[in-house]
Amino acid sequence: MKNTKKAILIIIMSIISFSGMAQWQLSMQEGGNIYTLVEQDNVMFAGALDGIYKSNDGGDSWSKINNGLTSTMVHAMLVNNSRLFAGTEAGVFISDDGGDNWIESNQGLTISKINSFVLTNTGIFAGTEDEGVFYSTDNGANWVSKNTGLSNLSVKTMISNNNRLFAGTDGAGVYYSDNLGASWTQSNNGLSSWFISHLTVKDNKLFVSTAYKFCISENNGLDWDVLDTPFDHNVLCSVNYNGYLFVGTNGDGVGFTTDYGQTWTVWNDGLPNNNIYSINIFNNKVWAACCCGFGLFKRSPSELTSLEQINNNYKVSVFPNPANNVLNIEHDIKIDEIRIVNMFGSVIKIYNIEDSSSNKLNIQGLKEGVYFLEMQTKKGILIKKIIVQY
Repeated sequence: MKNTKKAILIIIMSIISFSGMAQWQLSMQEGGNIYTLVEQDNVMFAGALDGIYKSNDGGDSWSKINNGLTSTMVHAMLVNNSRLFAGTEAGVFISDDGGDNWIESNQGLTISKINSFVLTNTGIFAGTEDEGVFYSTDNGANWVSKNTGLSNLSVKTMISNNNRLFAGTDGAGVYYSDNLGASWTQSNNGLSSWFISHLTVKDNKLFVSTAYKFCISENNGLDWDVLDTPFDHNVLCSVNYNGYLFVGTNGDGVGFTTDYGQTWTVWNDGLPNNNIYSINIFNNKVWAACCCGFGLFKRSPSELTSLEQINNNYKVSVFPNPANNVLNIEHDIKIDEIRIVNMFGSVIKIYNIEDSSSNKLNIQGLKEGVYFLEMQTKKGILIKKIIVQY
């Protein structure tokens, strides 16, 4: 991506309420922090602070299934055909009966916290907290270390793309391997930080979350470009759904992009907490887990079609941005009221809008910083991010 493209100011337009109905709905409040979500044969599993939860009815009810687990802090899960994998603080556990019973499976693995799994066409890789990468070619029965070239053995996240394996570390950035982990090459050109929290891929474009920045690679991890996002915190999880990339952040809630991170929509209405530890798609719904016992929430992505139609049919321009004394707004949808809201959600100013296509807002007296314009329309609330700068 060229520097000129990176310099384009992203426009954040989201609808907090669509016809007063669409928002996140609570599904489960057990488990404390829920770190991972997987599905096997229409059965949902949630790996949490106090073990594993199972739902046979699409998330309407949940039961705890910890039989055989010697560590109930589950940070990663994986499904490989009929076998379930749970990555815990005491290594790997497997289940061949839908999670009803678990057996430790750490042969060859230096017991350590398991942060991530990745399934390839040759086997399973596990990224650990302080012992690097391990590899199993027999569905988890045995593991071998694959750390040659890794200068940092705290592997937070792993993915695979086009036969290339990637490992994100806690302080040494991103590594890739083209030989099933036999050797690793560091690849940090363009990264904003070497502390990696998440890796994901969409349409052969790689995304990496560093400390408070989200980066993209369009050449399979050789170079990275920093994306402009509405997030002040790092991305912890993501999932692809049709043309959408949904992300969960460590303080800014859920967002999505349909153009590989050039523009973003924040999608938080109904969430009681904006620290999202896991996100996935089950039963044609997006599932997001809030931290600190706030629970697991679900929301239908079908409403996004309506949101996109409104965004495409109605245009709102805000300029200049950054601004100091006066903010101009041009719009082709009737706006009844505009509120300026700070980063903590407090309403700073309220404007009653005249029935015209152009308005000027006096913003004198606002402190320098980032704010959001909430524009009330009959279709919902449109939001734009502004910067006040003197």
